[in-house]
Amino acid sequence: MTSVRLQLSSDNLSDAALQDRVRSLAYDIEKHSETSAVPDVGQTVMNAKGEPITIGLILVTFMTSGAAVAALNVLKSYLERDRSMAMTLENPDGTKIILTAANMGDVAALTDRILTDHTGG
Repeated sequence: MTSVRLQLSSDNLSDAALQDRVRSLAYDIEKHSETSAVPDVGQTVMNAKGEPITIGLILVTFMTSGAAVAALNVLKSYLERDRSMAMTLENPDGTKIILTAANMGDVAALTDRILTDHTGG
């Protein structure tokens, strides 16, 4: 099992539109793969109401490499539909991979890059 943080960004979307896109993305990831995708909550601030969230940030947990491929194909479809977006995946060790429509060509190789250091592969 591997968990990565996924930060979605776009110069063309407002914060509200970006957060709507993240909710849709999380739903689609869970619908089309055996992957958990939930808002990544921040640290609680004393006397603050609700759970703190960072705009555009979700935590994605891959159960298998097949689920990772399926989830990355969902990401690829979002990036192809809106080329203004970029996604940053951050592995538990802090390694970051920036995804854009231009660099999403080989999903299998990208999956290996994400999973290799974290599953012993």
